[in-house]
This record gives sequence, C-alpha cells and structure tokens, in this order.
Amino acid sequence: MESMERIALLDSVISSNAIEGIVTTAERAAPLVFGDTRPQGHSESEISGYRKALQHVHENHSTIILSKETILDIYGIIMSDSLDMEISFRTRDNMVIERDSDGTILHHSLCVHDVSR
Repeated sequence: MESMERIALLDSVISSNAIEGIVTTAERAAPLVFGDTRPQGHSESEISGYRKALQHVHENHSTIILSKETILDIYGIIMSDSLDMEISFRTRDNMVIERDSDGTILHHSLCVHDVSR
C-alpha cells in the first residue's frame, strides 16, 4: 500500500505543478517530492513547497477550517522554499489570454477589486 501512496503522491505533485507551468526533470522529480534532495531554482522550490502543503493538508484535514487565514497559511507553505516575501492576496490585476478557434486572441482581465475577499 505504501508503494501505491508514493506513486499517487508523486503523480499528484508533478501533475498539479505542471498545470501551472512548473516542471523539473524526471530524474529530479521523485527526490524532490519525497524530500530526499534540496530544490534548485524556482520551479523545484515550488514543487517542494507543494509537497509540504499537501502533506500538511493530509495530516491536518480534520482540524483545518477553510478561511482566508488558512488559504494564506497553505500558500505560505507552498512558497516557503521559493521566496522571502510577505504572503498575501494579490494586489495587482491579472490578465488571462485566451485564443478562439480562429487564433484570435481574447483578453479577459480579472480585477482584484472584483474578487470577493
């Protein structure tokens, strides 16, 4: 069973990070996910942090209460190996670019002031 859990954890961490464009080599993936090596660079730091956050959620799921503070705490865990910065919600607008089937670029801005906090 432990072997299946390790495979699921590895797949979850790598796939979830790949969605965000965060990748590493296959040779580095397992040691990063299982904490057997130190991250090198921003992408590997986020992979390591995601693993720590996932572990935190699995170990504390019964006591975690979804709140702004919890979201920021988990984000802090994810970024713990990446940045030396204050963990907070975005303060700048985010641009999402989408292409239609003809290749025309559609722009949809997400204004941070429109998002409920």
